[in-house]
Amino acid sequence: IAMGRYFQKSNNFLDRLDVKHVKKIHFNGGEPMLSTQPEEFLSQIASQKNLNNVTVIFSTNGSTLPSERLTALLKQCQKVDIVVSLDGTGRAFEYIRNPLSWSEVGSNCVKMSQMADNIYLGISNNIGIHNVDEVIAIQQWYENIIKISKIRGISYNQTVQTLALSNASAHLLEVWRAKFNRIKDHAPVINQFISDIDHCVGQPDDNIW
Repeated sequence: IAMGRYFQKSNNFLDRLDVKHVKKIHFNGGEPMLSTQPEEFLSQIASQKNLNNVTVIFSTNGSTLPSERLTALLKQCQKVDIVVSLDGTGRAFEYIRNPLSWSEVGSNCVKMSQMADNIYLGISNNIGIHNVDEVIAIQQWYENIIKISKIRGISYNQTVQTLALSNASAHLLEVWRAKFNRIKDHAPVINQFISDIDHCVGQPDDNIW
């Protein structure tokens, strides 16, 4: 079951739902940690079955910690993956994710990874023209935080449409390829971006950036 912005409390959806056979739930945005719906839905499941064979996934911006009630429910689950979307670190993060605070989000990442043995943190980074210069800083932050936190990994994904790397000029693509080459041994997934950039280089330079 995936629950996000289209879930409406007013339609009594929870009261009518048979959740005895639910095994996996994905809460996504808006920002699920600001809503009481995850608590309500997990409570509904707990009223019909044991949570210890349920896997929960959160997609979050990391700005808000789970409430005490939600944390208590999550600790009963088989596994919880909290995936935080990070576009950068420090001032770059705050510029892209205004009005969020990097120090607060970074601290929350550590706290969420240490909540319980069954709760894991994951980092997702969508790389585009707006934040490609932050790739090395993000990777360095990740390598430092895994020394003190329980993190499943970091994933790099390509931003699409206007901010896609393919919309950059040949000169910028060459600069960014050099950046990726610096960290490819630490983050092998980056090799895919180098390959994508190689594909873009040499194409007609009529791009928008």
